[in-house]
This record gives sequence, C-alpha cells and structure tokens, in this order.
Amino acid sequence: MDRKFYRFSDACKKIGVSTSTYLRYVKDGIFDDVQRDGRNWRIFYDEDIEKIMQVLKQKGLIPSQRL
Repeated sequence: MDRKFYRFSDACKKIGVSTSTYLRYVKDGIFDDVQRDGRNWRIFYDEDIEKIMQVLKQKGLIPSQRL
C-alpha cells in the first residue's frame, strides 16, 4: 500500500508555518529537512509532520493558533 505524502506548501500549512519559515528553521538547525523524491522535491509523510510539530512545540515555536 502506498503511503500518503504531502507537498511542501501543503505540509507547511498543516504544520502552521510559511514555506520561508520552514526553510529558515532548517537553515538554523532547529530540525533536519525531510527526504526528497526523485525530482528532488521535499516529501512529507504524516510522521514527518508530527515530528516537526513536536520539535516546534518543545522550542515554543508553534504559532499560537496551533496550541
């Protein structure tokens, strides 16, 4: 069975951050970037999104509407 994945912009919406904020967090080392497909596009699975949200919550970076 194929796993459902999210595109970059859809995953960022689900996480509650803009795409530029996501990229800044990766650049700043807040969390590691996700895996990429054969086209070098980021692919996010549900567990990736949950892990990112947990890290952001621990660091107090989840936007207030997401708490």
